[in-house]
Amino acid sequence: MNPVRLVLLDEQRLFRELLATTLDKARDLSVVGEAGGSCRAVAVCRETRPDVAIMDLRLPHINETELATCLRKHLPALRIVALTDLTDAYTIRRAVDAGLQGYVEKGQPLTVLLQAVRHVAAGETYFTEIYQQRVRETAEEPFSFPKVLSAREQQILALVAEGRTSRAVAQQLGLSSRTVESHRRNIMKKMDLKDMAGLVRFAVLQGFRFEECRLHDNGQCAGCAGS
Repeated sequence: MNPVRLVLLDEQRLFRELLATTLDKARDLSVVGEAGGSCRAVAVCRETRPDVAIMDLRLPHINETELATCLRKHLPALRIVALTDLTDAYTIRRAVDAGLQGYVEKGQPLTVLLQAVRHVAAGETYFTEIYQQRVRETAEEPFSFPKVLSAREQQILALVAEGRTSRAVAQQLGLSSRTVESHRRNIMKKMDLKDMAGLVRFAVLQGFRFEECRLHDNGQCAGCAGS
């Protein structure tokens, strides 16, 4: 039986090299490529045509949903395991939206990652208990943010989490300050938040972050240098 072909997508070079050395010791696994940024991720996957991509969820210049979509566009059979230190509700929600087949926190033992890779390569899924717990909490909470906030409101909330003013948010998104203020009031009302401090605290605790860079069809990131 041929070994499962893996690509490692993580910003930290040392981590990639150590992980590759460890995974290559398994006879049924073979690391065939790696990339440290979204600009190279698609190109490397197209060049090596792996079975499974092990992907960090904080690659520069792109969010996990868009990268997963772009990878599947070029490689429909590719399966993806997230390997991340993020366990907040916003990130988990994005992983759900991205349709990832596996999710493992970096604090887990190596055996868990190996199980995830093997399950996913076999056409199954593998999600840790932390992931499943976050999904259950979101599903059971009637006023969780995915259920009550629009995509635009979530986008504005991500910028608020960075401490942006309404004027700065408006400039970033090409909106009027009045429109942004209206969205902020709606967010506060929907999430039952009383003031701006509460809004910012909510955004930070939920893990909201803003990324808007885009990949071209050739796998290169618009306006960014490859890595």
